[in-house]
Amino acid sequence: MAGAVKPGTAAGATFAARFDRQLLAYFQDHRRRWLAGQVKLSAHVQDWKVLPDGTRAPLWYARPLGEKVTIDKAAFFAAVGYRPSEPACLAHASLAKVRVFSGGARAGKSRWGGMELCPILLTPGTRTWIVAPEYEQGRREFEYVLEHTVEHPELGPKLKPFLKRCANRPSQGDMEIRFQWEDAGTSFLLVKTAQQPQSLLSEELDCVLVAEASEIPEDRWSRYLRMRLTTRQGIALFPTSPKGMGWVAELYRKGMDGEPGYFSVNVDSRMNPTLTAEEVEFWSKDMSDEDFEEQVRGRPAPKAGRVYAGFDRGIHVESWRAEWPKPTWRRGRAIDFGFSDPFACLWVAEDEDRRLYVYREFYKRKVLIDDFVRHLALVEGWEHEIDKDTLKVKLSGVCGRRERIDGPTIVDWDASDRAELARRGIRTRKADKDVLAGVKTLSELLRVREDGRPRLFVHPSCKNLIREFDVYEWDGRADQPKDKDNHALDALRYFAHTTQPHLRDLKLRVLQL
Repeated sequence: MAGAVKPGTAAGATFAARFDRQLLAYFQDHRRRWLAGQVKLSAHVQDWKVLPDGTRAPLWYARPLGEKVTIDKAAFFAAVGYRPSEPACLAHASLAKVRVFSGGARAGKSRWGGMELCPILLTPGTRTWIVAPEYEQGRREFEYVLEHTVEHPELGPKLKPFLKRCANRPSQGDMEIRFQWEDAGTSFLLVKTAQQPQSLLSEELDCVLVAEASEIPEDRWSRYLRMRLTTRQGIALFPTSPKGMGWVAELYRKGMDGEPGYFSVNVDSRMNPTLTAEEVEFWSKDMSDEDFEEQVRGRPAPKAGRVYAGFDRGIHVESWRAEWPKPTWRRGRAIDFGFSDPFACLWVAEDEDRRLYVYREFYKRKVLIDDFVRHLALVEGWEHEIDKDTLKVKLSGVCGRRERIDGPTIVDWDASDRAELARRGIRTRKADKDVLAGVKTLSELLRVREDGRPRLFVHPSCKNLIREFDVYEWDGRADQPKDKDNHALDALRYFAHTTQPHLRDLKLRVLQL
């Protein structure tokens, strides 16, 4: 799959990196294996079910839908002539309830989504929706279903006796396939538009496919769609382009993190075996870096996606070493105050070369200063006491196992919270909060240097910081990041921009592979 190759990292990759020989060899080998018939969905079966006659069959969907669908997906795909790529096979075989297929142009997103619906539609008693920003945008997935069922030259005639209704009129808001399976009941596929949220109510569903989800308001999913799946314990599919990604980025992250019930895959267009790498190179060699990242590599580009496009888990997180932070390194803290929003604190070490290492985080809503001080005392090994006059928690400064914090505690500007920390024995320093300049500083730390290493590493336990790196986005309406998913990132930005002034005047650069 595409993820088997070390992921790139950001827009701004050099031309040589775009067409790196090792990377191209991987794409070419995948295409060779696909042409030879060696890329098979049947090789990716994850679980089995027992049929009424006692035999076993592959399970292709999360239960209970997987038990209901009687069609063998791999056999069906072979019968109608659909041969998915390796990443598509992984997405087809996943048993997650929520699946996100993100990729570049021609990566096969819509075909994957449409083909995933076919066995469900051909199962009596199932109810499926395609929901798109407008009817026309749901047409691609819908027509892939038509092509491989009703209009298929061999399968179509066999289905005709059961076809109750078939309409494909997006201009009239009428797109439906409905079967009547005699006494077994009906099944249907219906295209809906997100522009009419009230039409998304009432129905119980086995499956919903959300096309171009990044262009749909989040509440269409959170308030209207996902609860349609609860009664029948259904599934949700998200074939999407990476541009912006918006609220879908959180679902994508959960899949990438391996959270139960979620699956995500990111597909480079060159993983489409019907294309050649040479053809992609010809048409994309004059693309801007941003367009190449989005249209070929299938990754959000700056100003239309992630703010810290240079952040790569493989480089900045997974390379963490057990001996970090070393005892001789200077250690400090970074704090972004919050109550309704999360209170975020990061512990940051700095080595002899001024590289930064985020090794611990505190991230919680509805937190009072006393709550935070108790946590700080626990993790750093301080003794603490209750002040007799104020009844507030205070660090005593006496403890044999106290962690050495010899660097600054950089904080937001809230005067009252700073004063409360000072009363408890925690001295703080006001942050330089310039947003765009701080983004440049932090992006510079993410950039891989000549020695093959960046200047920032994050411990894998700092899950909220890592999540925010993945989902923090530019506001398309202004040259500023969105003010959300940024609380741990703000704390880190404060620390980096305040303590590393030698980076302030550098222009924003991105990772050079």
